[in-house]
Amino acid sequence: MFSMKRSLALLAILALAIPCMAAAAPSYTWTYSPLTGNYYAPTPVNVTWTEARALAIDAGGYLACIGSAEENDWVFETYRGMSIHWWIGFSLNHNSQAYEWESGEPVVYTNWQPGEPNNLGGSQFYAVMDYRRGDWDDEGNDQYPERMGIIERIGATTSTEKSSWGSVKTLFR
Repeated sequence: MFSMKRSLALLAILALAIPCMAAAAPSYTWTYSPLTGNYYAPTPVNVTWTEARALAIDAGGYLACIGSAEENDWVFETYRGMSIHWWIGFSLNHNSQAYEWESGEPVVYTNWQPGEPNNLGGSQFYAVMDYRRGDWDDEGNDQYPERMGIIERIGATTSTEKSSWGSVKTLFR
């Protein structure tokens, strides 16, 4: 049987070890868009839409909100080499049954694939940009595991930084 002293020592060791087991903070490489004046960065891969959204918020931004064909083309050309579809900040508002941008900006542009959004199966509420063509599809939050998000952030940033994920403070200039 453990003595009180051993139990306290074991608790102290666990208390020190658990924070070290926390997930490492993602590092983002931000790319400036002269078109919008904003910065963009990809999230880690294999995230759901809600996880990508949380990472974007944590990084001081939101999932990319596409306001024009030119911005859509810029995002597509910037990230197309990653060969994985990207979550963008367009999701279905269940109250109004209309798609809305996470940033709150008005919807003035869409680039849906033909026949989309179709809400196949009644659970496709989130927009994803196709890395092969740059058009959009609606998907379920965790319908496919091979997804990443594109974060958009207003204002200046360092070129590479860690988010506050985990307790690493976000760096702003």
